[in-house]
Amino acid sequence: MAAPTAALPIRRNTVLLAATMAVNSAVLQLVAAVASLTFVLVTGFESLLGLGPAIFLTASAVTAVPAGRSMDRFGRIPVIAAGFALGAVGCWLTALGTWADSALAVIAGFALIGSSAGISLLVRTAAGDMYPPSRRARGIAYVLIGAVFGAILGPAVFSPIFAGQDELTANVLTIPWLAAGVISLVAMGIALSVRPD
Repeated sequence: MAAPTAALPIRRNTVLLAATMAVNSAVLQLVAAVASLTFVLVTGFESLLGLGPAIFLTASAVTAVPAGRSMDRFGRIPVIAAGFALGAVGCWLTALGTWADSALAVIAGFALIGSSAGISLLVRTAAGDMYPPSRRARGIAYVLIGAVFGAILGPAVFSPIFAGQDELTANVLTIPWLAAGVISLVAMGIALSVRPD
């Protein structure tokens, strides 16, 4: 009887981690859709169109290794939750940058969002820890299915915000970035529900 009882927290945590990936993926859909546009509208430099995503991806790559080491020291869930908190702050900083036309705020926001993305990818390690070696790949796959739902969820959440906009300005992007920050906090809340770490 011990095996079914032990399986319940694993199933519950798998669902929670998949939901975390889904919610986070919605934020990443916004980043993919409007990061370049945000950067150009705030800075005015069309020739630097790819710099926004480059900042995001560089921060993601640089953060992954120290985040992994921190997980070994502090546990998976505290680091994942802190990553989503960073993402929320990054989104709100980007929103401030679009509202105030501050390139510095947008760049800092992109860096924090990128760091959050690098940490969120490590959700897979939390999933892998729960499963025995023979089922580890399957457990990780279950969690990653959440990202697919998030890819569908993202446009459904953000499309209405852009509906009816004849001309996109930096100020129009303030509300989506604010909403993305709130969504990041939802991901953090779901991650904190995973027990035990």
